Amino acid sequence: MKSPLLERPLFHHLEKRTQTHIFRCVMAYHLLVAIEKRFLDRGVHTSWWTLRAQLRTHQVVTVVLPTKDGKVLKIRKGTTPEPMHR
Repeated sequence: MKSPLLERPLFHHLEKRTQTHIFRCVMAYHLLVAIEKRFLDRGVHTSWWTLRAQLRTHQVVTVVLPTKDGKVLKIRKGTTPEPMHR
């Protein structure tokens, strides 16, 4: 199937879990549509799967350093973007 809607059976035994699963799927689909629309608005005409593969190499790294006074210093830094990401 060439669609972000990959369907498969649900095996949740409680109704609440099934409802939660469906809610999360709908939210994920709305997020996907919003991402695709933003790219289309900027003239990027490619599929979600291609965009996902291209962005797979872009990462954010968190370094956690304990200090001598018992505190923790956290540094978040994005990796250097490749030319296609700029």
